[in-house]
Amino acid sequence: MNQQIENNGQSREQGEDQKRGHGQLQPQGALAPDVAAPDAAAPPVAAPDAVAKACPESCPEGASEVFLLPAPIPGPAYRTSPAVPTVLGRLLPSVIFYLKYLWVLFRDGMIAYFGRYSPKHWIRASYDVTRALEESGLVFNIEGLDNIRRENGPFVFVANHMSTLETVALPGLIRPRVPLSFVVKKSLLSYPFLGPVLSNCQPIGVGRKNARQDLQDVLEKGAELLASGVSVFIFPQSTRSPGLDARTFNSIGVKLARRAGVAVMPVAIRSDAWPMGKLLKDFGKLEPCLPTHFCFGQPFTIQGNGKAEQARVFNFIAGKMREWNLPVIEEDPGEGRQQGPLP
Repeated sequence: MNQQIENNGQSREQGEDQKRGHGQLQPQGALAPDVAAPDAAAPPVAAPDAVAKACPESCPEGASEVFLLPAPIPGPAYRTSPAVPTVLGRLLPSVIFYLKYLWVLFRDGMIAYFGRYSPKHWIRASYDVTRALEESGLVFNIEGLDNIRRENGPFVFVANHMSTLETVALPGLIRPRVPLSFVVKKSLLSYPFLGPVLSNCQPIGVGRKNARQDLQDVLEKGAELLASGVSVFIFPQSTRSPGLDARTFNSIGVKLARRAGVAVMPVAIRSDAWPMGKLLKDFGKLEPCLPTHFCFGQPFTIQGNGKAEQARVFNFIAGKMREWNLPVIEEDPGEGRQQGPLP
């Protein structure tokens, strides 16, 4: 049945790609005209089987099992090409996107409910939602994907948290490269459709009512997953925020990496093009005029008590946030000085 899903998905997406031309995520060699192309042309987007066979040195063991998508991008960076939105997406970006998003959520929720959910489905769902966002006008700028394969994993990914966007886009970027788990709010596991999907992706659930218990759960289950080769993604801010504040950016990711003896990888994110909604938190009005950024930093190991590495993670993300003109509040031991514009 999975093979039939794969074949049908490939045929449908290939037909759509032919109609839309360059309107999907593009490898770095097909950047928009205002972005400098690399000296050597990036390899063309290949079919899933071709990618798995042609680049074994850049794909993890068993990659042929996860490259379900018709256009996986093996390169280190890409950017959405111009003139992406469909006619309806341009006229009603939020309405058209959320209809597609709800369909993906329903489709995958049903597959997960019957116990058939696999990494293939997770990656496909991530790409489907990302594609739908592009068709509604959002522009993705992603760099540093090669850092995921720079060293042997697993890793503890540590990132700022702005919106729902990163939680649906990141699996499609990371899971084809390394096995992945997220630290998530435990209540999400009981949501209809979303709950079964998350439950099939080895999540680490936290209640957010007892910080000590949450820390223990993340350290214990996270260490078990990392020991089995599964990377863990953590948002230290716990909740979504339009900026970065050192006072709420905890060190749980560094503590987990230190305990498990693995490298930590900072990830800077700008995803305010999908803001929180006034009535429904996860259904805010899309802002296609705002660029979306994902930047993966170089991984590094923890030395000593981890304070220097925690500062390194924060400074990497803070530097990118300032570059993107987003608010950053940095603690000062003397005066609590604020850096950058206030939220």
